[in-house]
Amino acid sequence: MSIFNAPVIAWRLKSARNASRYDIRMRVALGFLFIFSLAISIWSSERLLQQLHQWQIQGPIATRLGLDLLCLFTWLGISAFAVLGAQRIVSSDEAILLFLQPLAPDVRFRTLFILFFIENQWYLMLIQLCVMGYVLIAAPGWEGLLWLILLQFGIFFTALCGLIVSLLVMRYLLPREQRKARLGTLLVAGILSLLIILLRVKIASTIQTSLLRVNPELAIILFGLLLIGILGPLAGNADRLYSATLTTMQGQYGSRRALTLPGIVALKRLVERHRSLMAALFVRAIMRQSRSLMFWMRLAVILFVFALFPLVRTSVARFGFSDTFLVPIYAAGLSIAHILEQGPGAISGEGNRLAIYLTAPYTVPQILRSKLAVLLLPVLAEGLAMGLFLGWRSGLALSQAGLAIIAITLMVISCVTLIVLGGTWDEDLNLCVEGPMQELLQEEAPMTPRRIALFNLCLFCFGTMFVMLWKLPLPIAVLTLTVLTTGIVIVMWRFSCTHLYRILRS
Repeated sequence: MSIFNAPVIAWRLKSARNASRYDIRMRVALGFLFIFSLAISIWSSERLLQQLHQWQIQGPIATRLGLDLLCLFTWLGISAFAVLGAQRIVSSDEAILLFLQPLAPDVRFRTLFILFFIENQWYLMLIQLCVMGYVLIAAPGWEGLLWLILLQFGIFFTALCGLIVSLLVMRYLLPREQRKARLGTLLVAGILSLLIILLRVKIASTIQTSLLRVNPELAIILFGLLLIGILGPLAGNADRLYSATLTTMQGQYGSRRALTLPGIVALKRLVERHRSLMAALFVRAIMRQSRSLMFWMRLAVILFVFALFPLVRTSVARFGFSDTFLVPIYAAGLSIAHILEQGPGAISGEGNRLAIYLTAPYTVPQILRSKLAVLLLPVLAEGLAMGLFLGWRSGLALSQAGLAIIAITLMVISCVTLIVLGGTWDEDLNLCVEGPMQELLQEEAPMTPRRIALFNLCLFCFGTMFVMLWKLPLPIAVLTLTVLTTGIVIVMWRFSCTHLYRILRS
């Protein structure tokens, strides 16, 4: 008996190969992805080599502890991406097709894990292999090969743990009837967080001592045994969890009740007074986002990262970043991150529903202008509010704060315009969006090759502005940002109008 379903995995790999060979959109997206990965790999390799040389100068204990922490942070990042991708893989058509196949439970779960790893982790695996392989072999020599093997075993194990934890959460916490379980989990998590904060010094020293005691060889053996155990004798139990989670998620029905914060109802009534397309889209966005769990999760993460600004400011002080650089970058980056995933689907995620707007007495420029304003104005207000607060806390002068606010405005306008109007590139009037899961995939995440390309292009644009603010004096950087933003707005406006007209004619 095979340990996994090879035909399903081969079919998935051939599908990806054919898409990369014959789909122009996929080839363009892979090209952007390759360029972005190459730039990230070169930059990360140089930084890690410098840090590794510093650890070697400080002694073997510092080198050992630094390598341990490097592996830990890599595994944490991999597990975070695994948790984010687990819901999509469970709710996808591939998971349903795999569930209906006449396979043994252990074979089905191993096949699910391989498909999950191929679809969600290959990109991160490629980057870390290029970066870590070069750094760990170039600096420590062949001794670093042992750490590289440990890193790969840990990545497989943390990805597997992320998948299992996500299945447990979707099975026992996300269903609406599990309110007591959610409340108990939040209470336990709050108590544990409080204990960690109170005992952080003792916990940090304990972790440091434990890391120094564990040898890489022992950790490799431990990870190998755990992987064999979970994917071997315990795979049947894991498949029962997967089957229960899949049936539970497929049985969810109804819409989530809106979470109305103070002022939301008044804002909705104020917008409803204006009988225009923009007002209607604003009301729709308010109602939809208040019901969206992803929106509140993004908002919680952004507020948490925003509260870490003093810590980030202290940590990056050794790089020589000034407050006039850090304030606009931090505020603009957080505000743009709020729509970075759903921005490419603002227009293309409508699918055939866009035909309703096109048959209404509105022109194409009016529709594009309204869609852009619905996303741009809240993000711009969020960025300006954070910029004003950070400027006040950092003690910026009035002239410096004014230039920082202008820089935030220009960065937000350019990135949001690029990612929203660029979404017309992926618009398909024949696409039918039905059900909450399809809406989630179409509107909340960059899942198609063109949207991935827009996602990477927006990151590249933000990185370019990052370099401008870093290397140029603030007044000259603001002037350069003005020219760049003007060019982006003009080019993307003409491109979106022309492309939408072309879709209508075809």
